[in-house]
Amino acid sequence: MKSIVTLFAIAALSVVTTLRAQDETESASPSPSSAPLVEDKAAPLVEAPSSLRDSSPSPSPSATAAAKSKTTATTTEKSTEKKDAAADSAPATSKKKTMSTEKTEESSSSKMSSGPDKGNPESNVKRLENEWEASVMKKDASFVQARVSEDFIGVSSKGKRMNKSALVKEFKSDSDAYSSAKNSGLTVRAHGANVVVANGTAKEVGKTKDGRSFNRSYIWTDTWVMKGERWECVSSQVMLAHTR
Repeated sequence: MKSIVTLFAIAALSVVTTLRAQDETESASPSPSSAPLVEDKAAPLVEAPSSLRDSSPSPSPSATAAAKSKTTATTTEKSTEKKDAAADSAPATSKKKTMSTEKTEESSSSKMSSGPDKGNPESNVKRLENEWEASVMKKDASFVQARVSEDFIGVSSKGKRMNKSALVKEFKSDSDAYSSAKNSGLTVRAHGANVVVANGTAKEVGKTKDGRSFNRSYIWTDTWVMKGERWECVSSQVMLAHTR
């Protein structure tokens, strides 16, 4: 009997020990409620409403058109200002270039006319005759003053005899506006080393003071003499050959 009681006691103790072990195991393992949440990747994404993505109101068609119109007007205004500035500066630049060219031509003409004249007599006189006719177009009396001799005696196209003073006065009082004045058919002959006789035709085109157009041709003969180191015209005769 004592053995049976001992066996029951051992069995009860074993059961108790087993139950305690199970309780300890269950308390050590995490409970389902505390387990971490796992994201369900397969779940579809829900896109937020457009009103939440963009809280700013969309511009109305009329506002957009007004903005474009204002931008276009501003761009056009700036472009116009640039063009106006370029237009304003262009005439000034052109004027400066023209004045510079005129000064260069006058300086070159003055230098050529003042001498000394070296080289072939015929070539020098031919050059001087063309300079003389060019001075008619520019109404520049400096050539006549520099290259006509003080003892000059000539006959004008109107059949009037004149000296250098009268020739310069007539030159300065000319009121015609010339668009062209050129020599043609030049014949230049040297008589010794100091005398050259030149003959040719001068054609002059332009308008009179009252606006009438003219086209005139003159036949002329000039006599040049070397004085010092310069050729000077001592005599001239001009005849009006054609006019219209």
